[in-house]
Amino acid sequence: MRRDGFRYFGRSDDSEACVNYVGVDDVAGALVAAARADRGDATFIVNTPVPLRDMVGWIADELTVPAPRARLPYSVGVGLAAAGALGRSVLGRELPFAPERLLELTNTTRYDGSAISRSLGFDYPCGIEATLRTLARAYRR
Repeated sequence: MRRDGFRYFGRSDDSEACVNYVGVDDVAGALVAAARADRGDATFIVNTPVPLRDMVGWIADELTVPAPRARLPYSVGVGLAAAGALGRSVLGRELPFAPERLLELTNTTRYDGSAISRSLGFDYPCGIEATLRTLARAYRR
């Protein structure tokens, strides 16, 4: 983002891409809550999905740069991803852009992590915004 290299892919009226991340502190807290509840039969998703644009905005804010808005056609992303996959197989190393990165930047699947809160009263102690802001501040330093 500092070098203005971040791009969204697809039309702006497409479904909003989201990220499904959770901080390790929240995972640890969820494990403790589940262990204390002794609910061995329960399965929970531990996650706090947010729109990609929010995540990008938080990071840009911490880096004190304008939030990126540039958008490329999805077909350009597909081409870049294919080139990255080809480069990986030919060069034997990861390139900056690959199919996995395109999928992450265009993902619209949300994994709802609220069942653990409803069932066990678990409240995510950190939250994804605080976690990402902390990571961005550490990167800036």
